[in-house]
Parts: sequence; structure tokens; C-alpha cells
Amino acid sequence: MNLRTLASSLALVVASQSLTGCFFLFDRHDYDDPPPSLVPPTEEISSFRFTASRGCGPSSQCSPDRPLMAGVRESLMVTMADDFSGAAPTVTTSDASVVSVSVIQTLSAQGGTYRGVFEVRAGERAGSAEITVTQSSGQSATVVVRVDEAAGMDLVEDEGTAHYDRSRDHITLRVGERVSMNGQPVNRAGERLYANDGVVWTVPDTGSVALSWGFMRGERVADDHVYVEGRAPGTEVVTVRAGVVERTIIVDVR
Repeated sequence: MNLRTLASSLALVVASQSLTGCFFLFDRHDYDDPPPSLVPPTEEISSFRFTASRGCGPSSQCSPDRPLMAGVRESLMVTMADDFSGAAPTVTTSDASVVSVSVIQTLSAQGGTYRGVFEVRAGERAGSAEITVTQSSGQSATVVVRVDEAAGMDLVEDEGTAHYDRSRDHITLRVGERVSMNGQPVNRAGERLYANDGVVWTVPDTGSVALSWGFMRGERVADDHVYVEGRAPGTEVVTVRAGVVERTIIVDVR
């Protein structure tokens, strides 16, 4: 045995003696990417819903699965993972001629979740645009909002009373009574559009019939929902308009 071989053998014996009772555990997992628990969530919690059109109140879920009616203003609420920066996210649109957006208003940012709301305004032509909400960390959430034109409109009584005769577009009221009506525009495919202030109700004289909803009252209400109230005996014609679509309702007050 030459000196080099002898030295190698002695080194191996010494190493074996010193490591008696020690164990080495090698994790064969490939860590080219960081473990999932260390990756910040991106769109882990993200959702969008409209809040202004009839039926889209705080507890309902009006997701942007249906188009906005052309020319309509809506409120879009976003919920996404919070990046804890304290800075409000930015909102951008891929085509402002189809859908324009306002600055976002923060509703809450706690418990790892951010919630904010911003206004979207549909343009006057059909199309679609991507709306992206981006936090300062780079986390983002995107939704596609479609816009379409009204080709028809359904008129619906929605609070359980029985004052509206749909077959004749006729409402019968006593003095002091009111009926809750919805105007529901649809596109050529029959798909209902989110309409909010795109539906306009008018009455030529409020002597016998008055219109109201929220802070709007009198001869004109711009909303997809309205209350029609009987004020004095008589007959009036209420006109309902959504884009180029127009309907009329005869209102008799007795």
C-alpha cells in the first residue's frame, strides 16, 4: 500500500468514527421555485360585482356576466387579497371608448382582504374592455366588462302588489297608492342588460301621477327602478325609454 492510499484509508476511518450516531436527511424536493407558502397570493381572493343596478344591493351577487347598457353609469366593487401597503390600488381600462373608469374608493382593508368600489361608464357603442385593478405590490385582478345596445325592454312589477296589467301596459291605482316598477332592457339576443340610470321614466303632469326613487321625484326619474304614485283621480301616460327603445304605460288613478 503506497503512502497516498494509506492516508486516504486513515481519513475515511477517522471520519467514520467521528460521525457515529449522526444522521443526514436530504430533502429531494426541487426548490428552484419558492415553497407555495412563501409565494404572495395573486388573485387568490378576487371578485367583481356591480352594485348600482336594480337587484344589485350589498347582499346580492351581480357579477359582470351580463353586459352594461350603452351610456350607463355603474358602480363596480372589487374584493382581492390585501398587499398591506396602505396605498389605494389603481384602476385601468383597455379601451376607454367602450368603458371608462374612475379612481377607486377604499371601503375596507383588513384581515388580508381589500375591498373597494369605483365607477364605470359605458360608452355609446357595443364592445368589451378589460378592467384591471393593480395594487402597489404588483398584485392585480382583471375583469372583462361588455357593453351592448338595448333592442327591447321588459317592464316588471317587483314588490308583490298587483297594480300592473302587463298584457295592456296598464296600471290602476287609488289615491295614495304606489307601485314599484322595473325597466329591464335586453339586447338582440334577449340578454338582460345592467341599466341603472340608462332607463328614464317621464310623466307630463304630476297632478295625478308622480314618479320617485331615492332623491329623484317629480316628472322624471333616471333609474331602472321607479315608484309610480297616484296623487289625484285622473289618467296619465308614463313614458319609459332605454336608448332607442321606448315603452308607454297608461296609469289610471281612481
